[in-house]
Amino acid sequence: MEGLRDYELGRIDYEEFMRRDIAYWPKGLSMDAIEEILSTFSLRPEAEDTVSQLRQRDMKVVVITSGLAPLARKVCKRLQIEDFAANDLEMDTERRLTGRGILVVEPFKKDIVLDEFMKRLSLRPEQTLAVGDTRFDKSLLKAAGIGVAFNEDGKPDPELLEVATYIITRLSDIVSIVDRVNL
Repeated sequence: MEGLRDYELGRIDYEEFMRRDIAYWPKGLSMDAIEEILSTFSLRPEAEDTVSQLRQRDMKVVVITSGLAPLARKVCKRLQIEDFAANDLEMDTERRLTGRGILVVEPFKKDIVLDEFMKRLSLRPEQTLAVGDTRFDKSLLKAAGIGVAFNEDGKPDPELLEVATYIITRLSDIVSIVDRVNL
């Protein structure tokens, strides 16, 4: 946690945080082992139905996460989401960790990745809705036309309250918002 605190305080950049974090992992860890570890993930309640309903409304759903690409890939496959942006792990020719991460999504700069998706999909900010659940999502919610703070307990991160258009406690509420604003 010290590395994360150093990143949040600006003492180190995110690439250095990733390097320090990966240094704690077992040496020579293979991608197969990482994928096996990540295979036990569980989705939030209502995730599959919510994404399905959004797709039925011709919504393009993407995932922007500062988490790991192997996990994002599995989540997207299960939810039938076509595109994502996530940080990755550098592997050698034998698919073993080199000890370096590949920075794609910096936690406090998710707005940059949203902007890249908007350009690629020919969208304007007012045509977008972003959902976040931590302070790391603040720039993402601020950049989207509609920012949605999510927390199942009804107590979203205070930083998200500064920028959120809506606050929800169930993922299915996203569909109601889309229908209400005719996105």
